[in-house]
Amino acid sequence: MLINVRALSKAYQTRSGVQIQALSDIDLAVEQGEFICVVGPSGCGKSTLLKVLAGLLDFSSGQALLNGRPITGPRRDVGVVFQEARLLPWMTVMDNVLVPARVQKLPPEASRQRATAFLALAGLADFAARYPSELSGGMQQRVAICRALVHDPAILLMDEPFGALDAMTREAMNLELLRIWSASEKTVLFITHSIPEAVFLADRVIVMTPRPGRIQRRIEIDLPRPRTLQTMASPHFAALTGELRAVFDARGAFH
Repeated sequence: MLINVRALSKAYQTRSGVQIQALSDIDLAVEQGEFICVVGPSGCGKSTLLKVLAGLLDFSSGQALLNGRPITGPRRDVGVVFQEARLLPWMTVMDNVLVPARVQKLPPEASRQRATAFLALAGLADFAARYPSELSGGMQQRVAICRALVHDPAILLMDEPFGALDAMTREAMNLELLRIWSASEKTVLFITHSIPEAVFLADRVIVMTPRPGRIQRRIEIDLPRPRTLQTMASPHFAALTGELRAVFDARGAFH
């Protein structure tokens, strides 16, 4: 089991002294190579869960293991992609991708070879010497994905990485991500507000309740792979998205 979370809860105190229960009694197991999407209403703790798994946020109680080891802080075997690409504007694309390798003091030549391979996989081989300001939003996110993979993490955590993109670019990025995921054989945990996006990408969709966030449903997505845009036109895709929407509609919490 790559990720094993048991009875995990997270509470915090606001500046005004109010106690907020963000997560409550989360149980989650993720196998090597799985693509898991997490959906839920705004404020349900999706991003909090991701930050806990990334080691960027501590938790109040329970257990969180990655590769059998407790998550107690940032880990070298985790890659994270946020909604904004967060590229360093004074660095080239290549140098941005190499940031984690340099921070972790990995062998420079091997790291550059990995970076070159991922940029080629992402269709960015000709942009290695460009700067972020010369790239579109979708291209910047592809650079961010390459950066998150360059140090060979065990898992890729993605927090609504395509939420700021227009609909057509978002669809293209979904296809691009599936292609990169398939080629890299990584495990992905992907946070999204979009039900169709979750169904299109995932092996399993985890549905969270309104705060305090709990896991309400786990829905297996048995759509065949590889998936294309035609997948979204299939009756089974419609049935799966309908099943997910019904979960939200039942709580009056659809977003």
